[in-house]
Parts: sequence; structure tokens; C-alpha cells
Amino acid sequence: MRELISNFLISSRNPGEAGDSVLVVDDRGIIQGSNSAAEALFRCTESEMVGRDVALLVPEPCSSEGDSFGQRCRKTMTDQIADCPREVLGRRKDGSLFPMRLTMSEVTQGGKMFFLGMVRELSELEAQKYRLLNSQHMEEMGLVAGGVAHEFNNLLTVINGFAAILVRKGGDDPNVLRYASSILDAGLRGAKITGDLLASSGNQILHPRVVDLNEFLESMEARVHGAIRANITIEMDLSDRSNRIHVDPDLLEQMVVVLVRNASDAMRHGGCIRIHTAVTEMNAEILEKATSEVAPGRYVVLEVADEGEGIDAHILPKIFSPFFTTKSIGEGVGLGLAMTSGFVGQSGGCVAVDSRPRQGATFRVYFPVFDGSLPESNDGRDGQAFELATCGLRVLMVEDQASVREFMRGTLEEAGYEVIDVGTAEEGLALAFSQPFDLLVSDVKLPGMSGLDLVARLREARQDMACLLVSGYPGEQTLRIAGLQDRIGVLKKPFSREEFLDRVRRLQRPAR
Repeated sequence: MRELISNFLISSRNPGEAGDSVLVVDDRGIIQGSNSAAEALFRCTESEMVGRDVALLVPEPCSSEGDSFGQRCRKTMTDQIADCPREVLGRRKDGSLFPMRLTMSEVTQGGKMFFLGMVRELSELEAQKYRLLNSQHMEEMGLVAGGVAHEFNNLLTVINGFAAILVRKGGDDPNVLRYASSILDAGLRGAKITGDLLASSGNQILHPRVVDLNEFLESMEARVHGAIRANITIEMDLSDRSNRIHVDPDLLEQMVVVLVRNASDAMRHGGCIRIHTAVTEMNAEILEKATSEVAPGRYVVLEVADEGEGIDAHILPKIFSPFFTTKSIGEGVGLGLAMTSGFVGQSGGCVAVDSRPRQGATFRVYFPVFDGSLPESNDGRDGQAFELATCGLRVLMVEDQASVREFMRGTLEEAGYEVIDVGTAEEGLALAFSQPFDLLVSDVKLPGMSGLDLVARLREARQDMACLLVSGYPGEQTLRIAGLQDRIGVLKKPFSREEFLDRVRRLQRPAR
């Protein structure tokens, strides 16, 4: 075993790092050897380690039930990319836990298979740096996901828009209606996935309202029970204090269903899901486990707890990553918890998780307590009923995607608007300064000058002109401008004919 360890260190990518600890484990998970660095790290002699289960020293991923130890180790190595180490918890002889980096390799000697684990203890500073790198990686993944969603939403605007027209105007041919309905159904499912993707990156357009969380959960009782299996029960323990929060109710409902369904899936042999609400003060203990930093103050907490299999420690840091899932193919795409984290963070809150294998999991979602004051809405979504005459109203449309432009132009012209459309902001600016228009409809992402810059330039000269920004991936700047300036709205792609016309009409002045 000493020779095996020595050869491993020599052939490793960092042979000069003599401080690395090495454990040799057979395919049953039994320790067969170690080096002196491992003895010092785990504070055990080699004789105390050899013949013992490696789960005593490396609780995860070595202690899961189900597959054999060899299968679990191969899965662990598959999860690693190009032998990159990952952060796990080690356990010393005295039972104390400490963060460490683990790299695993499979070797064969004398016709027998062994697993070599190289471990290195992380200082607190190193652990923080490691988590920061992971956080930066997730931020980059979010940007990539947002870019993909933007392009996909352009396609879905066209697919769903024209499919809806075929459904509406399909005539007497039942095949046309059936095919068009199938296309539309698939497009709407695609729109939901891209919406979840945007929500996971914290760039979803929110339509928040003041919600009493207790009343909201009670109104969802039928929907919640529809998300669980027959052998699952639900207990609700709702606080008798005010639980008012300012959130998007549609995304809140989606989040609750995700948490309840995940809890149900974790209890394949039945059990009880407990839903609890309370009001608490944000503190350091909560922030240590939270998905994001939040401001001090009072928070409404929604707690969803199950009695299921629990979450392995090495999986726990990944569960909010887009497309990460432990479910079988066809059971989920891994966006539910990513959407939850993005939505909650965008709403000023955070999520914290407590879980241990075979001891269930508890998800706690924190939203700021609503303080009773709301900013005024300036984008025409206040519900005022307008009797609007569209005849003669002129719309300047700027959209670089010809197929999207065709759908939007046709929709407006059918509704009685006069539309002039161009493909660049520069063309739109020239037209706006030479002709009168009542409304600008512009994509945000354009070649050359952006839609945001176009709106800013136009508003310098024509402060009364209504503007509607459309985007498959609206960023913070877009949402901020729309929230601060009068008669500037935002519409997220993909959108339906009805949604488009409704947003356009609400940006117009009431007929006098």
C-alpha cells in the first residue's frame, strides 16, 4: 500500500505537494492504507484507520445507502470535471468536522480495484475563496442562461404568435386547428421553461402585489394537495401574526408548488409535509446558510419540512444550480429550486436549507415584511379602465428580428393602429425626429444603439411619448428605467397577441 500511495503522489498533477493526505480504500469502502499526512490530518494512526469504513472519516459521499461503494465512488469521480477537487467535510477521530478538498482516482493493483482519495484541509480563508469561485461560476452560468433565454424567447414569440393566429383563424379544417393547437401547446411549455431559466438568474419581470402569506397558503390548499402523492399528508401551522409581503403572486404560487412537490418526491414511502409560517429578525445564523445576502430587519419565513431521505452534504451546495437534478430523466429539468432562489433573491429575500441524510430536509424562505408603503406605478398597470380610440394612432416599431417584427406589426395593424417599422435604433431615431408618433415599441437588444439608449434620446426631445420596451432577457437597468419614468413599460418575450395589445393600450393616455 505504501508503494501504491507513493506511485500515486509521483504521478499526480501536483507531486511536489508533500502535505497532501492520501487514503487507499477498496471497493467495499474499507480503508486499506494511508500516509503520515492523513494520520496527522484525521488524528488517527494508520492501525486505527485500516479495516474501518471510510465513512467514519469522509461522511459524504461515502455514507449514502443504495448503490455499492464502488458505484458511488465512480459517480463521485464522474461529477468531478477533469479531476477538479471539490469541497466536502472530513471528520477527525474526536468527531469534529472540517472543510477539505477531495480528489478521487480509481486504480488497479494485483487484479484488485482500489480508490485513492487525496485530501487537503481548507483554512477558513481558503474555504471562503473556494465558495467565492463557485459563486462566480454560477453568476457566469446565469449570464449564459439569460443569453440563451433571450434568443429562445425571440423564436417563441414568433412560434406562439403565429400558432395562436392559426388557432383563431384556422377555418373549417380540423387538421389545421389540431396541428396549430399542438404547436401552441409546445410553445407555451417552452415559454415556461425559459421563464424559469430567467427567474433562476434573477432577471424575471416581476408583477408584485401585497400578499398575506397565511391567506395565500390557505387559498392554495387544493393546488398543494394536487402536487403530492396519495400516501403524503400535509400539516399547516400558520402564524397568527401579520404575514404581509410584497411579491409576485404567480411566482410565489409556483415556488410553493416546487417546494411541496420536492418534499413529496423525497418521501417515496409516505410521510408528512409540515408547512409553517412565522415572523423573525434576520441574524448571522440565518445568513450563514442563506443563498444570498439580505438587509437586516424583520422577515416573514415560510418553512416547508419533510421526513424524507434528506440531502447529501456534497449535493447540498448544488441544489440551486440551474439544471441540477437528482431525479430520473423525464421527472424534472432541474430548474425548480434555481427559479425559487432567483425569484426570492429578486424579491429581497433569501433561502436557507437544513438537511442530513435520512433525517429529512427543511427549506426556509425569507421575505421582507411589507412596511405598508409602495412606490407609485407609472407604467399604466394601475387597472384604470380606458376607452381608447386606436384609429389614426401611429406606432414606431424598432425590432431587428424580421419575423418578430412581422408578428407585432400584424397584431397592431389588425387592431387599427398605423405602424411604421424599422430594424435599427438609428433608423427609428431619424424617423421619430421627422414624423409624429404616439408610441414607440422597441426591442432592448439591438445592433448598434440599444433600445434603452433610443428611449433616452427620444425622451430628451419628446417627454410625452409613450414607450414600450420588449425583451427576451430584461436586465436590471431596463426594469429600473421602466419603474422610474412615466409611461414607459416593459413586456417580456414571448407574449401573446392579447398581452401585447393590453400593454400598448395601458400606455396610452385616456380618451378625453
